[in-house]
Amino acid sequence: MPPSSEHQGLAMLLLDCPPLMVWLLRNVLGMEVAERVTVLPGPDTVRELEHPDRHADGVVLVTEDETEEREAFVLEVQLRLDRVKHWVWAFYVSGIGLRLRCPASLVVVTLDDEVERWCAGPFDLGRGRMTHRPLVLGPSNIPRTIDAELAHALPELAVLVVAVHRHRPGSKRTIGIALDAIHALVERDAHRAERLLRLLLVFCTTEGFDMTFTMSREAEDQFDAYVYTRLFETRYGQRMWQRWVEAHRREVEQQVQQEIRQEVRQEIQQEVRQEVRQEVRQEVQQEVRQEVRQEVRRASFEALRVVLEARGLVPSAQQRERIEACDDDATLHGWLQRAATARTVEELF
Repeated sequence: MPPSSEHQGLAMLLLDCPPLMVWLLRNVLGMEVAERVTVLPGPDTVRELEHPDRHADGVVLVTEDETEEREAFVLEVQLRLDRVKHWVWAFYVSGIGLRLRCPASLVVVTLDDEVERWCAGPFDLGRGRMTHRPLVLGPSNIPRTIDAELAHALPELAVLVVAVHRHRPGSKRTIGIALDAIHALVERDAHRAERLLRLLLVFCTTEGFDMTFTMSREAEDQFDAYVYTRLFETRYGQRMWQRWVEAHRREVEQQVQQEIRQEVRQEIQQEVRQEVRQEVRQEVQQEVRQEVRQEVRRASFEALRVVLEARGLVPSAQQRERIEACDDDATLHGWLQRAATARTVEELF
């Protein structure tokens, strides 16, 4: 099962912004991190040969500039309970520690209170002598609000606050602060602003948001005029709006094309039905006419036989064959009239 939009969004948010990870380590997890550090994306963890799809969401490598000491943080997004996941986490941490030959810790990010409590452990890996206590970022320790100054300095943090607390009271104000921060970022780094806006939309819609920026009805309902007036007044916002309009137009064109195709199909089906009906009707009319003519002839033959028999006239085999072979109604009618007065069968002809 592929990761959800929320799962991918959280991983992108933390991995694409190393300063955010440093801020969280210092201010949320209370870890001592040197003032001058270099933060880079780390390598993938070692993959299981039997399960190559098992790998962490990412690794952040923190290096102190003065001592060059390194520490790795394995990032894992966990959105639901998984009672056996801690065994996989132990594999991630030991694998990256072995690969980099440096201390390694697991940082789990979650949006759910119950999942957060479970992720904190401790997890017994062997007779109580080997335990694992992941570092957890979740609703209990990520700030519920953020001021405008910090949001402008670190807009990724504002988006993270929205992601974690979007269902809590006051979340709309936080969304506004995040949008203002993204708005201020547009002129400095349009690409980064666009990425953050897309992530914000992912977290602020229930079912997630298409990363190609296809606006959903739910997104339109939740992002009211405040969003558009604050964000789309810039040239960047206008370009994004134009992209959405074009995408929406293509979607509408496809829908209309399907509707017209269905209508034309029904019209052609009706036309073909009428044509076939007319052809079949003509064929049936001919068949019925032929059947009626045959019935009339049989009745005429029977009437002629009765009249001749009543008058004691018996046709020969040759005469009977001639009478039965006649297919002209007028001739039969004439024979029937003459049968009433003829003295011999030969006088009929």
